[in-house]
Amino acid sequence: VAGSNKKGKLGLGKRSPRMASTFQKNDFLADYRIEKVALGAMHSLCLSSSGEVFSWGSSAYGVLGHGMTKRLVFISSKDEWSPRKIL
Repeated sequence: VAGSNKKGKLGLGKRSPRMASTFQKNDFLADYRIEKVALGAMHSLCLSSSGEVFSWGSSAYGVLGHGMTKRLVFISSKDEWSPRKIL
């Protein structure tokens, strides 16, 4: 992956740089054979060869499939800085 890592959309982890100007290997997915990838403006998803789905990046409006959290006045969701299995 390469490019802007705003809100974790590259999936490289919370301690990774804000920008990757060269391609970086995503170590979080090293144990999986990734068959398909879907890239949004601020989030990404991938499908492994065994049917597992992972998502990461901005979770605005619950787009990552990780659920929503009710706060005092509003409902929010947490950004994911590394791939998280959803299926």
